[in-house]
Amino acid sequence: MSTISAVFQISLLVATFLCTVVFGEMLVFQTVVMPGIAKLDDGAYLRAFQVIDGVIQDNEPIFVATWIGSVLVILASIVIAIIATAASGIDNVLTTAQLVGLIIATLAWLVCQRTTFTINVPLNNRVKFLDLSHMNATEKNMERKHFEGTWLKWHLFRTIIMGLVSVYLLILVLVVE
Repeated sequence: MSTISAVFQISLLVATFLCTVVFGEMLVFQTVVMPGIAKLDDGAYLRAFQVIDGVIQDNEPIFVATWIGSVLVILASIVIAIIATAASGIDNVLTTAQLVGLIIATLAWLVCQRTTFTINVPLNNRVKFLDLSHMNATEKNMERKHFEGTWLKWHLFRTIIMGLVSVYLLILVLVVE
């Protein structure tokens, strides 16, 4: 095995780990956090989301490291795979299908990133700046309705895509020698 092939395997393993951790974070939001706070009244729901999102937006270091790290390392894996393939020849590092799959998985993860920063984060920021203490019940209900359905729909999309990315990367780790 060449040095570049070994570097690729390490980068793939780290990318797989980080992407799977991020998928786990998304899955916990999808299956526990959001259904849990959904049981709260409108004001408490919005306040709970403000607090939870505040931890994330205050750059909680482990969350940020795994999220950003997953993007950087999966992109690095693509670059290293291409270099390794060019140096060793196709099928010596990855088959063409595996390389294409890795590129598709990376693009899917980037779509999740785009969705996060163009849909979910703007919704989060709208909730973040609500002054709940000066809002009546009707206003709180309207804000929750504006936020909840759209946020949940796009978070489900992100969770499914990230789950598929993680599964593909796990399979790739198992088959790449």
